[in-house]
Amino acid sequence: MSRKVTTRTEITNKDVAVAALQFAQVQHTVDGNYIYLSSGELSGAILNLETGDVSGDTDFGHSHRSLSVIKQYYAEALFRTEAAKIGTTIDQRSTDAEGSIVLNWHTA
Repeated sequence: MSRKVTTRTEITNKDVAVAALQFAQVQHTVDGNYIYLSSGELSGAILNLETGDVSGDTDFGHSHRSLSVIKQYYAEALFRTEAAKIGTTIDQRSTDAEGSIVLNWHTA
């Protein structure tokens, strides 16, 4: 039985969201305040930039956990955007045993 799944996020910046999806290599289409995801485990999900909600359907394998991965990519893109503004350079990106993103950087 199909069930709608929605995860609340704070993803409301279109430019940062698009950068995050491009970095994650998630295909998407932007239509106004909505981003339609069309590849990988996020295929079929919709990001509402007004509310920050990411919605999907269990028929597509979506769960709160699978939809939450977009928050991780967005947080990284937001950090990279803000770091670039103050002259910080990201030297290395890796993931730890739990799958969290680890960034090493230095300031100018």
